[in-house]
Amino acid sequence: MRKRLSIADLWKFIATIMIMIYHIYYLGNPFSGEDYLGRSCWIWVEFFFVVTGYFTYKHFENSDSNDDIFKSSISYTIQKFKAFIPYTTVAITIAYILSAEYSLLRSNPSQFFAHFATYPFEVLLIGEAVQSKQVLGPIWFLSAMLLVFPLVTILCQIKNKYLVTIISGFSAVLYYGRADFGSRIWPNDIVRAFCGIMLGVFICSISNLFLIGKRTNKGIMTAIEMACMSFATLVTLFSLEELKRLVVLAFAIGIGAMLSGKSATANFDSLLVSKLALLSMPMFIWQKVIALLIVRLDSYVHLLPAVKITLFFTGTIIVATGSYFLVEGLKKRAKLKEN
Repeated sequence: MRKRLSIADLWKFIATIMIMIYHIYYLGNPFSGEDYLGRSCWIWVEFFFVVTGYFTYKHFENSDSNDDIFKSSISYTIQKFKAFIPYTTVAITIAYILSAEYSLLRSNPSQFFAHFATYPFEVLLIGEAVQSKQVLGPIWFLSAMLLVFPLVTILCQIKNKYLVTIISGFSAVLYYGRADFGSRIWPNDIVRAFCGIMLGVFICSISNLFLIGKRTNKGIMTAIEMACMSFATLVTLFSLEELKRLVVLAFAIGIGAMLSGKSATANFDSLLVSKLALLSMPMFIWQKVIALLIVRLDSYVHLLPAVKITLFFTGTIIVATGSYFLVEGLKKRAKLKEN
């Protein structure tokens, strides 16, 4: 199973880098325009939605639990998202302070504290229920997923696999066929998260129905996977946003081939890649904070664009790595105390 997941680990890390490329506009000029390379890389959020849906359905499909579906849903949701809390709490707190510091500098403490009115909602990862544009921008992704995840997990526990396939497929086609899924107007982010995850559920369910136990050509499956993921990479890097629906389709087909176990990449195994994948979510969470710090530094010492970009990527990776080892170390220490 580990070998089969390594290719997904690699693409998780690549997807995080692609999303960071889109977010270089956080660094201000000269990246605040609409024409820089990778301006459409925001679509890689869909990759995470689809992968999440795929593995969520796979989890419940392989589960032997006889628990009430509502209890299982809440339990799995808490288990899934509590791991992010140490990172998000610290990152959100720093982002709020950096965003409100000018109020203190102007000797306006009341405005400073007023700025924190939505802070509890963001820390609890339910900020999407309050406002579309949160202070720690990328956190909308986790917040929207958390809000819809209990419903998704309930649907994943439906015993009739054909019904799951119909519901998930209908949701995905209806949304991605017509909706402007890049819009940040409420409640689009929440609907987008639900339908993106359901697309992953759909891909997993049809893979189980039509691929498991069937003979397939490994070369063809590998070619399909590589073609789809390469297409998505090139289209988003060169900002061909008019093809965004085709990119989502490429993600769905590519991920289906990738995780089917019938592609040559199923034999790919790398401990380094597995470790890099563990940094994906910390990097996703920390990127805005690093960008805010770079903007502050640039206001005092003029930084060249190349320096900004270098600091953005290296700084995010370093902080993500440090925070990951710190959190894991604290978890191990807590377990030792329990024992």
